[in-house]
Amino acid sequence: MKKSFYKKWWFWLFSIMIIMSMGVIILSHYANESTIKTSKAPVDKKIYQQELKSQIDLLTTNYDNIVEQDWLPTWTKLNSNPDNINTVELLDKMNHIANQFNEISKNTEMFKAEEKMKDPALKQKISHFKTAFIAASNCMENAALSVTQGLNNEKPLKDSLENAAQSLGLADQNIVIALSTLAELEGILGITKK
Repeated sequence: MKKSFYKKWWFWLFSIMIIMSMGVIILSHYANESTIKTSKAPVDKKIYQQELKSQIDLLTTNYDNIVEQDWLPTWTKLNSNPDNINTVELLDKMNHIANQFNEISKNTEMFKAEEKMKDPALKQKISHFKTAFIAASNCMENAALSVTQGLNNEKPLKDSLENAAQSLGLADQNIVIALSTLAELEGILGITKK
């Protein structure tokens, strides 16, 4: 009597070898993929901490300092009593503020942080941060320039203040986007704030 096909020893040997080969292929692919992922993150983290973080911190600190030390006191003084203001002093202050935000915008644009990162997703995060941060700086510059137009009597002061308020709203939106993108980037890299 003939043995049935499934009872032959060579069939079982062949089946086991195929299953083992597939397992080895899948395992080697998974091990290779995880090695690539883990090797990129430490490199980008090191680059970020050593080359990029100090420059990004400088830009964001400058932005905050201008807002807190220059913009807010001037804006408060202007809005508290717009009929009794020293126009020349406020005009100089607003021009100075506009120039400072313009400088921040230029410095951010020249800062080629995304070129230093290796991971495309991290490059994109840095690029999104820069775009939103530049937009926030430009909106703050536009707000200051709008006020100067009102102080120069190019437009009614009330209209200039309304335009400046709209620019401030856009600046707030963009700075929130920029800082949240930066927080996401640092979260991906495993960097915690002190």
